[in-house]
Amino acid sequence: TVLLDTAGPPTGAVTIDDEEVYTRDAAGVVTLRFVADDFIDNTTPVSGVEFLRISEEEFPSPVPAWEPLVSQTQYDFVDDAEGTHTIYVSYQDRAGNPSGPFTASITFDRVLPSLQTFDIECPGSVSGGACPSPLVNLAIAATDAAWMAISNDMGFPVLDWEPFQSSRAWYLPPGDTSHTVYIMLQ
Repeated sequence: TVLLDTAGPPTGAVTIDDEEVYTRDAAGVVTLRFVADDFIDNTTPVSGVEFLRISEEEFPSPVPAWEPLVSQTQYDFVDDAEGTHTIYVSYQDRAGNPSGPFTASITFDRVLPSLQTFDIECPGSVSGGACPSPLVNLAIAATDAAWMAISNDMGFPVLDWEPFQSSRAWYLPPGDTSHTVYIMLQ
């Protein structure tokens, strides 16, 4: 029996830095991981995947050369400016059939967030700063912050990251005493 292989590998993927959203790597170096299969109907193997091609453009010119398939490699972005960057990977089977590109993206974010202001606002507060309710509003101003973690404990026993917000309702611990609220930014 002869099996005619006329199609490129139908399934494949590429991931960057284990699917992290951001990287702070100063040199623009990331780890790419590759997976590709060459099956008909997801069960019958055909000729097998042999090569891959990596690009930072969907339609590169000139087209990069095919390289032997590996499971992972370190990759140094040519364009490593701040912002989101996409990798395009195509696979080629042993019969010479290429796949369409599979993509993954990562954002270069090397600028650390900066906290401008962090205020605790207490609705209904009386003179002298006393707050009648444990429910307060946190007013937060920061630059280059995408995530934040807030705690009543400086040690952050539970590090619960959430998307950055400029205003956040927060409960203070019980007790008629002075309280401090802590914030971490990413």
